[in-house]
Amino acid sequence: VEHNLVGLRWATDAQRALVTPALAPLPTITSHARGAIFLGEIPRDPWIAETRWRDETETTTDPARFRQNAALKGRTHKLFLKGDLTDHGQALVATLQDSAVEVVAVVFNAIDDQIGSSNTGAKLQVHANAIAGFIPSIRAALAGQRRIIVTADHGHSPFWGKSLRVGEGASARYRELGASEQAPAGFIEIDVDRLGGKRGRMAFAWKMGAYQGGPQVGFHGGCSLEEMVVPLA
Repeated sequence: VEHNLVGLRWATDAQRALVTPALAPLPTITSHARGAIFLGEIPRDPWIAETRWRDETETTTDPARFRQNAALKGRTHKLFLKGDLTDHGQALVATLQDSAVEVVAVVFNAIDDQIGSSNTGAKLQVHANAIAGFIPSIRAALAGQRRIIVTADHGHSPFWGKSLRVGEGASARYRELGASEQAPAGFIEIDVDRLGGKRGRMAFAWKMGAYQGGPQVGFHGGCSLEEMVVPLA
């Protein structure tokens, strides 16, 4: 089993496992949900379509939010994104070994890299030892007696078939509703007044696999359990 890769063993007392479900904020898209983790609060920024955000602003927005996090004020901290791991995590491991850096955050894009494809026949596989830098960084953090928090920004709803397509849309699992427009099949209207980003009537997909636009291996943005419930360990 994969926990043996870092020398861990299962605790016999279930209370020591410290694993609990957490909830992602709506919409369950990276620009918003991951931004909430780094900022320490719900961002008040526009919701950005997943592909556009990744292509244009990921490398500037996430570090900026991390610097603005009020809980990190007065603490030395460093953030590693996907582009910072091209050395197989060597710089990350070195930072974890440096006690002068109090808080180290890192994003492993192992799942997003696979589900962003339109290759709906692809088999989704994620193994800890195949994620660049993941196992070495866990080992380094444990050796340095750091407290480790592992979580996800949100989940995804898988592609089940084109019969679940409900129409056109720039975002697969959420949409803005007109004054008299009804939510599409498999979607539900939710008041988003305190969720940052957009104002007005918004609908989110609750049905697993329902989507707008083109097919992909996995979809983001809805309010279903597989998208909203994330592990926190």
